[in-house]
Amino acid sequence: MSKINDIDNALHSKVNLKIVSSRGHDEISDSAANVLDRIKQECDDNGKWAYINGTQTSPESITLESLLDAEDVTLTNALVGG
Repeated sequence: MSKINDIDNALHSKVNLKIVSSRGHDEISDSAANVLDRIKQECDDNGKWAYINGTQTSPESITLESLLDAEDVTLTNALVGG
């Protein structure tokens, strides 16, 4: 029964994702499964960095559960030092 609830939450519970860019930011509210896919796509294709509750997080380590438990999910442009 718990596995069914986990799948249901991943497909139906909404997660808010903020994507920051040089033009400002976009906010998306979608299922945890779709947000996880979007995070991986943005990080792979556009070099974004992922932050969960203010902590930089590797996209590979983000789980559906961590997204559902998160208060803040943000993608930013990579920072360049110099």
